[in-house]
Amino acid sequence: MDREASLAEKVAKDVGGVACVADVTRRQDVERIFSTAKEAFGGVRGVVDIVGMAKLLPLGKFTDADYEWQFDIGVRHAFLA
Repeated sequence: MDREASLAEKVAKDVGGVACVADVTRRQDVERIFSTAKEAFGGVRGVVDIVGMAKLLPLGKFTDADYEWQFDIGVRHAFLA
């Protein structure tokens, strides 16, 4: 799974998986990922979470939008999964 099709396809090919293009901070995309896994493999027995990025700013320069982005990347995706 990746937001970039070429990266998703490369990894899927390398591991014998199925490529999914999705944004894991969006509920409908996460639901589609799990639906695709169920169709292709009969379901999901575990999840390897390697999602994460950081915005490195002085705390006083963080905007509400920065906080929401950081929360989505760090926490929301795991909650949705």
